[in-house]
Amino acid sequence: MEITKYIITKRNEALLRGDHAAYRAQLSRRLLKVRRRLGRTAGKSRKYTAAGVVTAGDIVGNNEYVYLVLLTAERAWAHAMQMKNALSSGRDKQGINNTARKHIVSRLNKAVKVAEKLITAIDDPASGNASEEDVLEARAYVSSLEGACYFEKHHWRNCLQSYSTARVIYSAFAASHKEPIFQEILSSTVDPSIRYAAYKADISRGHPIPRIAKEFFPQDDNRLSSLIEKLEQKGAKEGISKASEEDGADEQPAPSTITWRGRTVNLDDAAIALPLAAVSSGSVRLSKALLSPETEKLKLAEKAAKYDDVLIPSQDAVDATNHAISELVREGVSTSDARMQSLQIIRTAVEYALVGWRVGRNRTLAGDQDGAEMNRAKAKEGKKAHKEETTTKMLSRFREQVVLYDGIIQSIDSVKELLGVAADEAFVKELQGKRDYFRALKCLSIARSHALLSEPRNALALLSRALSLCSSSFTLLSSSPPPDDQTPPTLVIYSSTIQNLQSLLQKELTRQHALVELSTHLFPSPPSASKEPSYARPLVESLDTYPSSGKIDFKSLVSYPPKMEPVPVKPIFLDVAWNYIEYPGRRREDVGGQRRQSLSSTGNTAASRDAKKGKDDVSKGKEGAEGDEKKGKRGWFGFGRG
Repeated sequence: MEITKYIITKRNEALLRGDHAAYRAQLSRRLLKVRRRLGRTAGKSRKYTAAGVVTAGDIVGNNEYVYLVLLTAERAWAHAMQMKNALSSGRDKQGINNTARKHIVSRLNKAVKVAEKLITAIDDPASGNASEEDVLEARAYVSSLEGACYFEKHHWRNCLQSYSTARVIYSAFAASHKEPIFQEILSSTVDPSIRYAAYKADISRGHPIPRIAKEFFPQDDNRLSSLIEKLEQKGAKEGISKASEEDGADEQPAPSTITWRGRTVNLDDAAIALPLAAVSSGSVRLSKALLSPETEKLKLAEKAAKYDDVLIPSQDAVDATNHAISELVREGVSTSDARMQSLQIIRTAVEYALVGWRVGRNRTLAGDQDGAEMNRAKAKEGKKAHKEETTTKMLSRFREQVVLYDGIIQSIDSVKELLGVAADEAFVKELQGKRDYFRALKCLSIARSHALLSEPRNALALLSRALSLCSSSFTLLSSSPPPDDQTPPTLVIYSSTIQNLQSLLQKELTRQHALVELSTHLFPSPPSASKEPSYARPLVESLDTYPSSGKIDFKSLVSYPPKMEPVPVKPIFLDVAWNYIEYPGRRREDVGGQRRQSLSSTGNTAASRDAKKGKDDVSKGKEGAEGDEKKGKRGWFGFGRG
């Protein structure tokens, strides 16, 4: 039946083109077609009757009844996800209230109940064409829906139990069938949900997901265990223990002491020691993973994702240390106490280790040799579009590298703020050398981007700066430990690595120097361009522009003695002739044969002068106006009184 493949394929196809609302509408149309083919639709003139339950006999006669149940459950799930996404991304940003959450939970409950009917039908011996793998796939699908329902209810323990069941089943299918669809559903839905639910259930982030699945897997379900035993040939328990043994082969004991800059401190708190043990185990697994031939074929982002095994427990150790310090502060313990001093040293050590793992992940993302190795993709000849696309991609990669180097530099600067670091001059010089090393790499990436844009002068200046920074870094880190290829990249920088970068920068500098000389001889600047114009503005008026000749005329800094020059001021609109000029489109209106008079005395005079023909005296015009007023008095709004 391939239940998982059918569901995940339909989801991906619909969500690739639209959202959950479009997926829900698509499921409704498809469900209607299936009902029509199976004859389970009610006509327009008939009274509605509830559809019967799908039985094993129906499935024996036609497998399309399985899809009928799956589409019904999937439509309820899509409805719940549609409401959740709409409320989570609303403009009011108030989130999901209790009423909406109840509605979402009711839709997920419906999906679970409908899907459980499918398990009952295909697990019946009467359904002869349903295999045991179909039962397992249906059980995994129902468990994932139950996990989503408990997730919305915030019942984290029940959520972990449901998702653990789904994870064990999908892991068994992924190991036996080798199909990527099972690994996809694990990485996209099941594992993130387990991690978040474990965090909400106050489970340490140092516990790996397989171990959490083992703890919350229903061991008393003999029927489920027997089905997985037949699938993995040795049983679900043995399969889980295999994963645990693989994880436990590299398990390290909890350390009892920690050393920082020659000072050894006892680890009396188990909440700090256990995450540090998980860090040690994760570093061993990380080293094996990065050195394996299969990892070399992975993308840089996939390689960097393997650092999560050490970053998560490192953050746990930092949180546990800060919590222990806050507890002592709450008790009123002074900073001179031995316990407080030990915890301060431990906090500096674990925070520096966390910064080192973050820097190592960024170094992995940067590329080979911390991004200094440039692997240019070969562009096909005769295809200009492909060549331009390749250049664009390379510029984008250089931009990403610059962002990574900025993050590394900020991380190194944060180390200087840790307690006790500023007083250690040797350590501060070491941090400065590491900072200069990554600044040199940053200048190298920017120089390469300028070289791609045919700006050799800028590239030459940046390479010269990078070489000076690299030389300074080599001087400060000359006493670094010998290189060790077995350990993953961290904040430790070896002198051989700096020497390789220094030789590379020297070659690039020589190359760009040659390009600049060639461009100077092949494309010399015209003689007129080097001469300054006869009149040049003073330097104080052109500070935002660089001189074309490259030379600054220090004889013309300011204009002295100062001259009288016009200065722009705010314009003022003064139209005093508005009442005296006949503008186009402006007409005087007559009301009852009488001309309107302006409120101002000046307007009355001008209007009477234009209205009365043959009368040149202004006083006569006023008398005529007074005569007009005597003939008929005006009431409100200019209407005459009858």
